[in-house]
Amino acid sequence: MYRPPKSHAQTSLFCSLEEQLNHKHPLYVLANKIDWNKFETEFSKRFDDKMGAPNKPIRLMTGFIILKHIRDVSDESVVEQFQENAYYQYFCGERIFTTEQPCDPSELVHFRLPQAEDNRGTARP
Repeated sequence: MYRPPKSHAQTSLFCSLEEQLNHKHPLYVLANKIDWNKFETEFSKRFDDKMGAPNKPIRLMTGFIILKHIRDVSDESVVEQFQENAYYQYFCGERIFTTEQPCDPSELVHFRLPQAEDNRGTARP
């Protein structure tokens, strides 16, 4: 007996990553265990809110630094993989999948610099 294939066209186009991802995947689990507000509170103190271009979200940049070390990849590679990997995007705080480059890899260096200057050991370059 022939059954036509079920059409999934646009039924999940606008679903959140949370709805689409495997909740047992290690990056999904880790993303939900980290206290991202703690990073936001601590790191936001180190950036001037009156001068310069607006910063990228701290969750995004902190997520990149963590992924970079977990996966042992370069700044360029972690930003490139973000565009292809829904788990990376969820980990970094995205709610829907995007293929856009979130930042230039050099921005990770600029994000790390204020943290490196902090001698309390909160973050390291």
